[in-house]
Amino acid sequence: MKKNPYAPLPIARANNRLIIGRSCARVTRQEKAFADYAQFFSTSAAPQKKNTILYRIYRDVCARTDCTQFSSHGLRYDLTILPAHALNSLYPTRTVGHIHRHGPHAHMPYPEIYEVMEGSALFIMENATHTIVRCARVNAGEKIIIPPGDGHITVNASRTRPLVIANIFTTTPHIADYAFFKNQLGPSWEPRWEKDALAMYKNPHARTTARCLSVVPKPSATLLPPKQNIYTAFTQKPSAFDFLRNPEHYGPLLTHRALFSKKGNAPRGR
Repeated sequence: MKKNPYAPLPIARANNRLIIGRSCARVTRQEKAFADYAQFFSTSAAPQKKNTILYRIYRDVCARTDCTQFSSHGLRYDLTILPAHALNSLYPTRTVGHIHRHGPHAHMPYPEIYEVMEGSALFIMENATHTIVRCARVNAGEKIIIPPGDGHITVNASRTRPLVIANIFTTTPHIADYAFFKNQLGPSWEPRWEKDALAMYKNPHARTTARCLSVVPKPSATLLPPKQNIYTAFTQKPSAFDFLRNPEHYGPLLTHRALFSKKGNAPRGR
């Protein structure tokens, strides 16, 4: 990993917060506290302090000179930081998760691209019928594309270090549907710690019986620059991210078969 994973932006991490340099435009900050999102978790996952911050989101992060470029393409760059300890000690810190709706003029739900800046992540992706859960481990410097129509949750896969992820996504409002996971208190298979490894357990509140698969991201180089970080790649060639706004033009490249190689069943708890 590079010494400064946030380059070219003037950003540094101070424990579980990000420090945004003055040359960046105004950033929207949001803290997600467990007390406000307890309905997305089983009661056994609850931390002792209900006002514990689950994660912090920094939206519309960009240098002042790049803001017009992002807005003209209807996209934004966000950063999210998840601490190592926010839930009960058996449960890793995770986002509440959501699924993307169709946009007003879109024929497919919007995909999303993520990059791990620091730490290690487990991305949990669940299809719209809650019958297949795909888990992908993504380490610092690696990227993943969330397929159109999959609900998704990001998990901090470390017990000791914070996780920082970046994403580029549409600015179309009211796209995220949080009821997808809220109605069953999380994903159909939920991660728990077994010593220092994550294992997947069936969620007793799940709507259906789902398969749980382990996958490896392998998106086409047509969609994803293999070496550049996504911020630099966008500012140098924003047209390469058109698939985030017009996914129907890239259908074959956005299927599960195109985006992932299958490893088999994910590690399961006893």
